[in-house]
This record gives sequence, C-alpha cells and structure tokens, in this order.
Amino acid sequence: MGLIYVRYELLRTLRNRRFVIFSFVFPLVLYLAFTSADRHAKLGGVPFPLYYMIAMAGFGALIAAISIGPRISAERQMGWTRQMRITPLPTWYYFTAKIVAGYAIACLTLIILYIAGLAFGVHLL
Repeated sequence: MGLIYVRYELLRTLRNRRFVIFSFVFPLVLYLAFTSADRHAKLGGVPFPLYYMIAMAGFGALIAAISIGPRISAERQMGWTRQMRITPLPTWYYFTAKIVAGYAIACLTLIILYIAGLAFGVHLL
C-alpha cells in the first residue's frame, strides 16, 4: 500500500509544472547557457563546467528536497491531511511517501545534470 502511494505522489509531483521547471529545466538551462560560453575556463584549477555542474545540481536537488514542506503545508490548509486520516493509510506512510518522492526527484535532478556534464566532458573521477 505504501509503495502505491509513493508512486502516486511521484506522479503528482511531476505534474506540477512550476516544480518541474525549477527543479529540472531551470538548472539545466542555466548550466547549458553558462558552460557553453566558458567551456575551457578554470576557477582555482577546477574546470568551470565541473564547478557549475555541481552548483546547479545542488540548486536543483535543494529545491526538490525543500519543496516537501510547503506541499504538506498547502495540503493541510486545503484539508487533504484530514481526508487522509480517515483512510486506512497510516500517517507515517503519508509522510514517508512525501519524503521519498522529494528525494527521488532530487536524485533525478542530479542524474540529469550529470548527463549534461558528460556532454561537456566533465568527469567526476
């Protein structure tokens, strides 16, 4: 039952356009825009594409992980958590699904930016 709710929470999260834009699209577009111009620059001996990839991955993952709280708050304000309490789903499933969905999206952001970094020749090892 818990995994099904996690799946629905992930689908619901990915349908939120604003969330997808700020978690996936915005960091990716900024990364591609800035690193295409300064592909061979170095910051303190670190290649700029690597430096900026880490920064944008951190930004996207942070947005994905922190957005859990406001979503729970908005659902509580709308009365959704009250509705969930009258279902057989335990409360800890509800919160666990939110956390797992947030961190899964954060990992997806990291993977997308890592693939973009590979396109610019960034190697982390």
